[in-house]
Amino acid sequence: MMLNTTKLLLIIFFIGIQLSNINSVPLNSDGSSKVESLVKKFTQFGNIVKGVVSHAVSQVTDAVDNRERGFKFSCTTCSFAVNLLMNYVKSGRTNEEIAKTCISLCTTFKVESEFVCRGAVTAFVHDAVHILKSSPNLKEKDICGFVIGEECETSEFESKYNWSVPLPSTPKPAPVPVVPPPDGLPTIRILHLSDTHLDPFYKVGANAVCGLPLCCREANGMPITSKNAAGKWGDYRKCDAPIELVDNMLEHISKTHQVDYIFWTGDLPPHDIYNQSKIGNVNIIKQLADILHKHFPNTLIFPALGNHEGHPVNSFPPPEVGGEFSISWLYDELSKSWSSLIQKEFDTNTIRRGAYYSVPISKGFRIISLNMNYCNTKNWWLLSNFVDPAQELKWLIDELEKAELINEKVYILGHIPPGSHDCTKAWSRNFHTIVTRFENTIAAQFYGHTHFDEVMLFYNEENERPTNIAYIGASTTPYTNLNPAYKIFTADGERANSTRAILDGESYYTNLTEANLNGSPIWRRLYSYKSDYHMQSLTPRDWDLFIRKMSQDELTFDFFLENMHRKSDAYPSCDANCRADLLCQQVTAKSKDFSVCKKIDMTLGNVYKIIFPESCWRMRPEVNLSSSNTTTATSKRMPAVPASSAPMQSHLTDKLVRGLGRMRRRNVLCDLALTCKGVEFTVHKCVLAASSEYFHAMFTNGLEETHAGHVELHEVEPDALDVLLGIIYGEQVAVHLHEDQLEPVLSAAHMLQLDPIYEYCCEVSIG
Repeated sequence: MMLNTTKLLLIIFFIGIQLSNINSVPLNSDGSSKVESLVKKFTQFGNIVKGVVSHAVSQVTDAVDNRERGFKFSCTTCSFAVNLLMNYVKSGRTNEEIAKTCISLCTTFKVESEFVCRGAVTAFVHDAVHILKSSPNLKEKDICGFVIGEECETSEFESKYNWSVPLPSTPKPAPVPVVPPPDGLPTIRILHLSDTHLDPFYKVGANAVCGLPLCCREANGMPITSKNAAGKWGDYRKCDAPIELVDNMLEHISKTHQVDYIFWTGDLPPHDIYNQSKIGNVNIIKQLADILHKHFPNTLIFPALGNHEGHPVNSFPPPEVGGEFSISWLYDELSKSWSSLIQKEFDTNTIRRGAYYSVPISKGFRIISLNMNYCNTKNWWLLSNFVDPAQELKWLIDELEKAELINEKVYILGHIPPGSHDCTKAWSRNFHTIVTRFENTIAAQFYGHTHFDEVMLFYNEENERPTNIAYIGASTTPYTNLNPAYKIFTADGERANSTRAILDGESYYTNLTEANLNGSPIWRRLYSYKSDYHMQSLTPRDWDLFIRKMSQDELTFDFFLENMHRKSDAYPSCDANCRADLLCQQVTAKSKDFSVCKKIDMTLGNVYKIIFPESCWRMRPEVNLSSSNTTTATSKRMPAVPASSAPMQSHLTDKLVRGLGRMRRRNVLCDLALTCKGVEFTVHKCVLAASSEYFHAMFTNGLEETHAGHVELHEVEPDALDVLLGIIYGEQVAVHLHEDQLEPVLSAAHMLQLDPIYEYCCEVSIG
């Protein structure tokens, strides 16, 4: 959980708000000493105060960090709190005085430690006060509408901030459905990296449970117990990526995969936003660029700017802001660094102006990288220039119109997904309109920011037809509860009239628990869209069908969810509301507009029908006992005796299989390590014995393997065994194998006496 500008200010707001409910707290007429009064009064309330502040902080934590779309926030409360702060800023106090009071509030109410409070306030207060002082017409309604969203958007806010960028007068061409090219044509391979969050101060063995927003550093000291020690390759807790992990991953990729391009979608510095500097962030940008270039000296690398590269975090002034608040310290460095990575001739002026660019790659192919911080709801500089900051969208329209005229296909890169809550509503709506207008030109989009492995599907303005797909990259950092990962896409390649369509995508990950125990990471393929999601192609229409299937099929959703967090051993469970929210995010490409979710059943209705089949629910009287011992019949749904136990048995069987699969992936109660050609698989003997006569004989006849913890299999390919175990444990609902997989899987199934799988493979082979 990150302490950012919005969270810090909202915490200060809420403290004032909670206090306003206590009658003994006076409000000074000029507002100049109001905050000091609050501090003095609050310190007299002891445990009562702690409870009030705890409630305030918990509200803010939920408000800022909760991804659920159902969050409701009091606009009256926000308006009161913002007025309180604005009056204090306008009272003529210096930045140092304001900072001192904010630090006092932060530490007194134990929002964070004194170290974090001081660092965060010092970083943010300068920009925040300047924005408020230099915007005399800024009202509390503007700030609340900006920070909170549509719940606080008055008609005045709508008229002021609901801007539009004009589209070209040229009529939109008729939509051309994407037709995947036949096999055998040239393809390209794209490596997608995101959210590196390199921590140069990561220390193996340091305290991973330090109580700060970022741990696993030498400054955090050593833990009391070894279980809280930072692992060599990273940690699931509040710890970012050590340099050894990043270097190991890139070395593995360079030696294992042949890639043509690298898309690097931002967020390079760590999460210690209270302990950063401009020079520190620049040094991390340079360090990571050098590491990438070392491993991929001849590969074109296309970066996008994350929200963490700024200092303070999320602070990206528009180009017209100069002097001490200018962002040129960052953009000038990016212009030099990115030019050396891209290794192409292109206009770098747009990087120095707004950290966005457009690069022609070859005939008919262009890559555009956007600065998504101009839609960032935590970038308070947008309050001073809300309408198309840096004229980025106008520039984008011009670039796409030129591409359309010469039949170019375009990939768009960015950091914050445009449909995210972290993107302003007006910017997101304009961008969505642009994507719809140029749907024939934009072949695909790539983002990061969420740290999850997911997608974002665009629909036309009527929300009836899918038009475009955005791929959201998995993070390198494990922050938090995630396994590090990278993705490789295969796309239509260099040829005349290439569609540049994404043909498949694969995700690779390493399990941190295993890496830290074994001494080094093992990078494995997690999934392939086509073979493991069973998609015919990756067109927007196919993604629409897949998401609809996922909304109705719990097994498919579970598989997608585990891939989101990369089979993490630490990821928490996801209840029904969480599932509906995650599903909705996959089809929400307009920020805070959930109309597509309402058209697609996002409640996983069939999940409840499996658990409580509709036939089991009948209307019957409910007997209520009153004091007079009389009975009354009221119509209420009560579970009746089901006519058949088959639905229950089916559900229990499905649950058993899914549970066994999760236990294997997390190495829970596994009692056997299968090894073939150096690759190890942890499994359960009883599961293998129940599935295969070969293993049944091995483990139940008193052979040496009966009590062994390790068995080596010969004449079996590791990839084939991986597929077979996936089927045995129910991790693959159906088997769709490539031709090059068929023979080794067939051979392994025959050897291990997995007759149903063997017969299926034979049918596929004959077919």
